[in-house]
Amino acid sequence: MIKKIVKFSFIAIAIFFFSCASQKSKEISFREAQNYFVKNTFKTDQIVSKKITTQSELNDFFGSATVMGSNGKPTVIDFEKEFVVVVICPETYFDSQFTSIKLVEAKENKVNIEYKITTKEKQTYSVVPFSLMILGKEHIDKHFVLKQY
Repeated sequence: MIKKIVKFSFIAIAIFFFSCASQKSKEISFREAQNYFVKNTFKTDQIVSKKITTQSELNDFFGSATVMGSNGKPTVIDFEKEFVVVVICPETYFDSQFTSIKLVEAKENKVNIEYKITTKEKQTYSVVPFSLMILGKEHIDKHFVLKQY
């Protein structure tokens, strides 16, 4: 009888561990848009995320920052096939950058925006750190949630 209980317990524990291992989060790939800036008409006092689905909406929040060179033009976004998720930080005088950002599928049609920001020395000018992520429309109905780590 004890052997059966031990055997059953071992099987139950093994099933539990294997089921947890198979539920690993799936990371969603994205392209990061380059050569844009947050317009000074946008103000926030906390880190925010926003889903942008049209060029007009993008133009409300961002300007293009064309520079010289082969990669100087802003990243082209095809809103027929893609949309944008953006994370915008408050304006700061400190050199601040996203050092890590990833999108991870979660339960209930949610996607966690897992990010890390590195803040360095104070500057004489202000910046608005942001990340502009381009995704395929297959993810457009998902709810995006900020998760700092």
